[in-house]
Amino acid sequence: MFIFLMLSLLAALTPQEGDTYRFPRYPAGDGTTPNILDLIEGRCFEYLECVPPINSNIECDPDFSFNCTSLVMDFKKDIAYQEPCTLGPDAFEDFVNNTAQEFPPNSHLLWSGTKEISHVYGLFTKRKTLEDSLVGFMMNDVAFCGSVETGFDFRQCPSCQTFSESASGIFWPKASAKFASLASGEVEVVLSASNGGRPSFRNGSIFRSIEVPKLTSSKVSKLTTILVRDLGDNSTT
Repeated sequence: MFIFLMLSLLAALTPQEGDTYRFPRYPAGDGTTPNILDLIEGRCFEYLECVPPINSNIECDPDFSFNCTSLVMDFKKDIAYQEPCTLGPDAFEDFVNNTAQEFPPNSHLLWSGTKEISHVYGLFTKRKTLEDSLVGFMMNDVAFCGSVETGFDFRQCPSCQTFSESASGIFWPKASAKFASLASGEVEVVLSASNGGRPSFRNGSIFRSIEVPKLTSSKVSKLTTILVRDLGDNSTT
């Protein structure tokens, strides 16, 4: 009964269509987000100045020593004026490593297919998702792809042969891996049980293929899985 009421409350608090979001959404296939470099640099300064946004649970620390301009250059050098589908496996390595930050033990919250409700749950429990970290905050819901001619393609990002060849397909798994590798103590993950017949813990997900292998047994004492189901969904997982 408690679990049902808790999930119902979270579902009710999850932003619905028409609500105000901290970050705009960009459908797959759209071009690079306009003014992307200014945008992510501005977000970096917001984060370091502890400006709490809507639907976020950032780890605010006035003593952070990150250099926002340098971090943006780390991002830019691996994507601007590059062929969009041939960035290579080392792309964004410096950007991800130089934005890495430690969180307190027992605070990491992973998710798969449950982004919005996971963020609401994180607000209640004070746990941190990737999007609550500096790099996730900077890049959340941002579209990006390079162009040899113009630096960035602002009209439409091309369809690469596989997702893992795209800029997003390189960046997000790398950021997720770094985030998971820094987890310690008790870790929680929120998985969707409403997947149209697909298993919640599936091999192709970033959680299963990227984050789980990066959890260090010497640092992580417990991994708790929370399954959430869409209201009215009576299917079995």
